[in-house]
Amino acid sequence: MAGVIPKLFKNFIDMADEEGLKWIIMDGPVDAEWIEDMNSVLDDSKKLCLASGDALKLKNDMKIIFEVEDLIYASPATISRCGMVYLEIRFIGWGNLFEARIHEVNKIFNNCTGFGFSADHLAAFKELIK
Repeated sequence: MAGVIPKLFKNFIDMADEEGLKWIIMDGPVDAEWIEDMNSVLDDSKKLCLASGDALKLKNDMKIIFEVEDLIYASPATISRCGMVYLEIRFIGWGNLFEARIHEVNKIFNNCTGFGFSADHLAAFKELIK
């Protein structure tokens, strides 16, 4: 069994006794050849067909996420098998994550004097990241 993806699938299949979801996250550019090989995994059969003729079946607790910049090499068949979430570039970045974290910290320390971030702190931060 050659390749990273088949090895990941095999490892997760072997972990069948462990509770919880098992996530495979593929982050990077879409390659025309391997994304087409994933079509059988993404359809109802949920099988990764290997060059040897073997097939690895995804279990119900195994999930796949593709985090890609574009879908230029993905066929309509591949795209139709995936759920899509599109985020505009202005919503992505460390500033938004940091601001969300500030709000979480403020919720946690809401009743503690001297902890958390004030509205002035948040305004200064927003000005800094513009």
